[in-house]
Amino acid sequence: MSFFWRLLYNGFLCVALLLTLPVWLLYLVLSEKARTGIWQKLGHYTTEQQQAFQHIRELNPKRPCVWFHAVSVGEFNAIRYLLDSLSRYPVSLCVSTTTRTGQALARKICPPEIPVFFFPFDLVPVIERTLAMVHPQLLVLTETELWPNVLDRVARWAGVPVLLINGRISPSSFRGYCWLKPLLAELLPCLSHAYMQSEKDAERLIQLGALPEKVTPVGNIKFDIPRQHQPDLLADYRQRFGIVPEDLVLICASTHEGEDALMLEAYTRLKTDFPELKLILAPRHPERSAKIQKLLNNRAIRFSLRSRLDEQHYSVASVILLDTIGELSVLYGLATLAVIGGSFIPKGGQNPLEALRQGVPVVFGPHMFNFSDISRLILEYHAGFQVNDLDDLVNTLTALLTQPEKYNNIVENGQHLLDANQGTRRFLLEAILSHLGLLDALPEAEKALTT
Repeated sequence: MSFFWRLLYNGFLCVALLLTLPVWLLYLVLSEKARTGIWQKLGHYTTEQQQAFQHIRELNPKRPCVWFHAVSVGEFNAIRYLLDSLSRYPVSLCVSTTTRTGQALARKICPPEIPVFFFPFDLVPVIERTLAMVHPQLLVLTETELWPNVLDRVARWAGVPVLLINGRISPSSFRGYCWLKPLLAELLPCLSHAYMQSEKDAERLIQLGALPEKVTPVGNIKFDIPRQHQPDLLADYRQRFGIVPEDLVLICASTHEGEDALMLEAYTRLKTDFPELKLILAPRHPERSAKIQKLLNNRAIRFSLRSRLDEQHYSVASVILLDTIGELSVLYGLATLAVIGGSFIPKGGQNPLEALRQGVPVVFGPHMFNFSDISRLILEYHAGFQVNDLDDLVNTLTALLTQPEKYNNIVENGQHLLDANQGTRRFLLEAILSHLGLLDALPEAEKALTT
């Protein structure tokens, strides 16, 4: 980043922070969510975290440290198996997230030897403090994490290669980025390489200023997430949730504010014709569960909170409100049908592949712009349905529940879709190893373990 753009960008940040400081302070006081990880985001890490990185450097001084950044739950789930593959090589790994839900999941999944911390704010002193702690040899960003000071400080100031993997730029994001095109044209050449989800994503990044020879469309790594076969765990869920073999289960997944009432109305209508239907309502942000409980109470719908179900407490209600994180991908194994949230309001949708992976037909609304390529493939393969409104949703779900042959065809088509689009994880693994100079360091037999 040239001196002019650095001065302009950081000057803007300073002015914006000064003008909005009272609002931020009030937000921090009133919102526990805003306070979570705030000191780490400002570059002040715990003694335990600093010791963990010191231990990595002392224990394996010749092992390069690879810093992965995944914003939230979806991004972390996309890379968790890539992390597992990389852990078999002589590298040290660490993971940062932005959201507290992503942080909680990363801490739950990552083994103790992989430090997990909050991603720093895009402020120069903060980034420099983080670099002093981590000492990375490679930074791997996921999807659309393009922060000017991060790119400038990491790539240019510290000389650390930066990769963008599973990159995507939606049409709406592209329109927003176009306002920053002069700044991005200065910064995007800092990327050592960008591995994008599709040709369109690659074209948009190049239009914003990335070097064409450093941009490659490789597909979406989310197609490579393996199906979780956990029969004992599913049996435990069935018992706790009160699900018997003759029950039908509808999962309304990753709903956003404004969608819960619609999902409950659809469930209420369906329940009239299918009394054996049960609902698992999984909000995108579990902290909204108190508001959803009010909706359920106002409709006189009996429900159970997932967090209160354990070995001594089983559900006798037809509705389970999922107020936990990290369980949804497994719970799809209980589902008959899945409705994907974030798509009935202009949020851009959520990832429908986890449901398909468990053999569950998916239905989503008209707003899937954040997953446009995936939703297009689902429709092309006839592996799911896009609906426009409540009536359309109820009619589509009813058709699937009453037409077994149609239902089975949709399930089979979903498996064909997944099989045809795999291979990105292996490609990215080899690309990362190549950037580290480790691709040819191990024998072929050990490489085969990563496939």
